[in-house]
Amino acid sequence: MGERGSGRAGNVNLYETFNRLHRLTAAGRICGIRVGNGFSRTVSQFVQAAAKKGKLYTADEKQAVVDFANTHNAEYGRGGVTAAVKKFGASALTIASWVKSVPGGSHVGKGRAESAGGSSKRGSVLAELSKLDQVIDAKRKELDALEARFQRLKASL
Repeated sequence: MGERGSGRAGNVNLYETFNRLHRLTAAGRICGIRVGNGFSRTVSQFVQAAAKKGKLYTADEKQAVVDFANTHNAEYGRGGVTAAVKKFGASALTIASWVKSVPGGSHVGKGRAESAGGSSKRGSVLAELSKLDQVIDAKRKELDALEARFQRLKASL
């Protein structure tokens, strides 16, 4: 098929997609592609969505989004990513990955931060249990040696 549009190769796929959809629809007004919530898109909306590219964010913009999300989490305990999605328009998955990847960024709210502090207590308890298990094992070996000596002396009688 020949190239149409502005003569660039990138427009060929969009043009062919538009023509294919136009032929499939009644006079090109509504396309038969169902969108997530059950509504159909017009052909022009479909072509615009196909041509749209994702926005590239600078490091400063990312930091502003992450700071907003972390501030919201600190204030309300959770929901920072959702609030940032509503305010900045980036996807929740993108913002969540930014929050997790930024040094000092915390994706968890107050409840999870408090339980994380309790994990150090759990670690110290586990360390103490491990030490006690080693002491008990050593005492068992000593007891086995004493019982073997007792049995030898008893047999010598």
